Amino acid sequence: MNAQAAALREYLESILGFRTKLTRIKLDVPFSVQEAFYLFKLEINVPGTTTPLIMLAALQREDDYPGIVALRKRLAVIEKATDWVVVYISNAISLVERRSLIDNHINFIAIRKQFFVPELAMDLREAFSVRKKKVLEESEFSPATQAMFIQLLFDESAFKPDALYTAEKLMGSYKYSRVTLSRAIAELRESGLLTLISEKDFSTRLYKLKYSRSKTFGKALKMLRSPVKKRVWVNKIPPLNNGICYAGDTALAEYTLLAPGSKPVFAMTQKVFSAMVKDHEFEEVAHIDSAKATVEIWRYRSPKAFTHIVDEVSLYLTLKDDKDERVQLALSELKEENTWMAFGD
Repeated sequence: MNAQAAALREYLESILGFRTKLTRIKLDVPFSVQEAFYLFKLEINVPGTTTPLIMLAALQREDDYPGIVALRKRLAVIEKATDWVVVYISNAISLVERRSLIDNHINFIAIRKQFFVPELAMDLREAFSVRKKKVLEESEFSPATQAMFIQLLFDESAFKPDALYTAEKLMGSYKYSRVTLSRAIAELRESGLLTLISEKDFSTRLYKLKYSRSKTFGKALKMLRSPVKKRVWVNKIPPLNNGICYAGDTALAEYTLLAPGSKPVFAMTQKVFSAMVKDHEFEEVAHIDSAKATVEIWRYRSPKAFTHIVDEVSLYLTLKDDKDERVQLALSELKEENTWMAFGD
């Protein structure tokens, strides 16, 4: 381990309070990218959990900052070659350069100066909750677990008495790493909603949902949370592609008789949002008067993203605390259309 990597490990352990592990890895990326970075698998071991938080640390070999354009291109190549969250690491990032990285939504760690990894923020927040020993009657699902679980809710056949699932089948349309999938299955089993039927190796184990569809939804409600990380205003209407969906009152109007607001609402993940900004599809604006639309940045891709309207369960979670009576009436109508959701009343 070189001096920079050792400094990174020391810095992370000092600010997080968790043991970390750095392992040098190789990726199938162009030589120019290999020359620019030392690549490490970074594991953050959280007390009380069975699997570590994992990200890929792209450690800048030279102290000279390459510029935001060149950096984005190199990191994009790395992101295509791994399932892990990619974080740019450098020992020499100026204040101006750090602001540029934040504005361009790039995960980065300036050693001994700043930790900016919004894609892991929720996981780390949960980790600190473990460290502080906050005792909750019910623990919230991680974003990956929630997305996979909601996808199962829309599979009516999953609740038939003879329905059995392998790990891959539970994952459905998502493309999780084995670590993420293992964690999601562990969370569903710990919640009491999923039962292991057959003890085999990981890929051939068989699982079964314990309860009916409505009872499963009702028991899971305390573990489900709004998928919205933040809301921003943008200066153009986003195109309905690449996992972008109608959300908020716009989506609710698609499902019910609610009249939509004057500015449409869209949902997308941070990765999609960053790519759209990078490709100049739209820009974030500071004032609603300059906005053409609202974008909700979600913690996961909706299981119904292919329809370009967010799924009913995630939509309910985003709006259930809305004080507008019209919205609450529309949510009641939404649950009437999906009777198994009425358990939450």
